[in-house]
Amino acid sequence: MTAYYKLYDKLREAKLPGKYSPKGMIETSKTVYRLRVGGTWRLAEVTARVRKLPAKAGVDYLNERS
Repeated sequence: MTAYYKLYDKLREAKLPGKYSPKGMIETSKTVYRLRVGGTWRLAEVTARVRKLPAKAGVDYLNERS
């Protein structure tokens, strides 16, 4: 529940709560998969909509981590 409201705050700061809901953003992010290829983790193919929505809201979870 805490994560839901943190996400709502991010959407509100970006002036997007009328366009996107936290639930919708969570549902959209369910299509993001990480795959292990040759011993390294990589993101599977992601649509432009899925890539752009977190960037608009200021949420950074699609970038590679070490």
